[in-house]
Amino acid sequence: MGLLNWFIGDAIGMAIMAPLILAIERQGLAAMFSSVRRLETIAILGGLTLLSLGIFAQSAFPVVFLLFPLLLLAIFRLGSSGSATGVFLMAVPAAYFTAHQRGPFAPAMTGSLLHSILLLQGFLFISLATVYAVSAALADRDRQQQEMTAAYQEADLNAGIDHVTGLANRRAFDRKLAREWRRAVREHGVLSLIMIDVDQFKLYNDHYGHLAGDACLRTIGSILKNAPLRETDLAARYGGEEFVLLLPRAASEGASILAERIRLAVADRHLPHLPYHPGIVTISMGVATMRPSEGCSELMLIEKADRALYRAKREGRNQVKSWSESHREPGDQEREVD
Repeated sequence: MGLLNWFIGDAIGMAIMAPLILAIERQGLAAMFSSVRRLETIAILGGLTLLSLGIFAQSAFPVVFLLFPLLLLAIFRLGSSGSATGVFLMAVPAAYFTAHQRGPFAPAMTGSLLHSILLLQGFLFISLATVYAVSAALADRDRQQQEMTAAYQEADLNAGIDHVTGLANRRAFDRKLAREWRRAVREHGVLSLIMIDVDQFKLYNDHYGHLAGDACLRTIGSILKNAPLRETDLAARYGGEEFVLLLPRAASEGASILAERIRLAVADRHLPHLPYHPGIVTISMGVATMRPSEGCSELMLIEKADRALYRAKREGRNQVKSWSESHREPGDQEREVD
């Protein structure tokens, strides 16, 4: 019988200590004792140790349950490594005082020292099982939150993409423009915008069909994607057959050069457009550059690029025009249908 009790006691002890030691990870310990969390870690672990000393140093009151709230606090605040460390620190004074026949599991209450040790090991086993169960639940919760966050980010990303061309859509462009406008106001920088319109696209759709029209827009979208843009630039489909290029910190001359390169790249594709006089797909482009200031809206930049685009279309299409303060004409506020 004594051999059986000895075997059971050692088996329970090994079952407790082995996973406890494995639960204490080096990265977890480093995070616990980082400069940000060091004081909190010391307070919680020190509190567990002192409370365990107080409970197991006396034999009058069976109040071991008082350790569980602080143990749960260690789980939530310090994670699995911190709570496993807490169980270990809690077990040291508990084992010492129980072996010296004191505490809630003293032989005076259990009948023998071996029974006291078995009860203590059972208590530690339950404590560790609580740690593992709650830690697993928290880990599962964190995993679900990460999956939900990733899903929201993916949905937000997809919401900002035009599914015909693969470029950013109008929503993403509006957000980017507002953000870059505010930055330019703070930094007293410049902001350039290129508006692009496919010439006589309605005739193209009527002649070739809407599926061919979508293919044409995808081709132009791929040309914009392959244009020599910087990481801060944005190519977007503005709506219908219109595209935009937003160029933060780009001067008017550089924006006009880029626009001309893109115009030539579209023309060089020689996409058939028989109802239109050149016989190929071409684009008209309007360039506007501003130095944003307080009290002005980013819509002014769009309006000025739109005026330049209107000039390009009115003066023959398949060309680039730049907006300037000195160039004002009576028809600047109007828009062509196509």
